[in-house]
Amino acid sequence: MMKFKPNQTRIYDGEGFKRRAACLCFKDEEEDEVLLVSSSRHPDQWIVPGGGMEPEEEPCGAAVREVYEEASSSTEKPHGAVRQHHLKTRP
Repeated sequence: MMKFKPNQTRIYDGEGFKRRAACLCFKDEEEDEVLLVSSSRHPDQWIVPGGGMEPEEEPCGAAVREVYEEASSSTEKPHGAVRQHHLKTRP
């Protein structure tokens, strides 16, 4: 099931794949607890917060926005994009 969000503009790469951003959110510097949210497609599964990027949005900013939208959590100290991973799939 896909959620429809009004006024949403989807951003695609040159090959037609939706550009997405996600991040790992740790509770503290010990990195022994990570934030997970339930999947809207598979409610019995846990995933890291993430979603589609908006026009002219950088991956790090998109990831921080998605964390707030999905978990109502904000970051005090974002470290930026540690690794960019390109995974391309079709439904």
